[in-house]
Amino acid sequence: MATLLCLVVVSAVVDFRSHRIPNILTFPAILIGIGYFTISDGVAGLLFSLSGMTVGLGVLIIPYLFGIMGAGDVKLMAAVGALLGKDGAFSAFVWTCIAGGVLAGVMLVIHRGYALDLARSCWGTLKTFALTRQHIWVYSKKMVEKPKLPYGVAISAGTLLSLFLR
Repeated sequence: MATLLCLVVVSAVVDFRSHRIPNILTFPAILIGIGYFTISDGVAGLLFSLSGMTVGLGVLIIPYLFGIMGAGDVKLMAAVGALLGKDGAFSAFVWTCIAGGVLAGVMLVIHRGYALDLARSCWGTLKTFALTRQHIWVYSKKMVEKPKLPYGVAISAGTLLSLFLR
């Protein structure tokens, strides 16, 4: 439990500051989870940890493949799964989705100028398509760089919520 708490707190801080979750945080946590459960429960513990890691990896691999989130987020969720097992990983994922939605809403409020520019660009793209029947993305001049959502913060919050609401 202490390993998991340290992992999610440090990962949230690091991701918030640098928008990265380094392997030095996730890989040792995965190995600790697999090692601990294997030593304490044998093959059943190994399967418990590996199944959790697989669920954690599986729930975020598709968004990663579509470029929606980074590999560090996927590995963090896999580490959470290795430490919580498959049921705990799925519960943490559900709460992570809720926390991610709240975080995205906060980011939209903070960066409301970007949200308005994005809406204008979408509207311009729709008008262009209606007139030309070609999909041409119309960019707003103000849309230089989109804000980044530190999803490690959402994973950490969702994991903590799942632990405390059990």
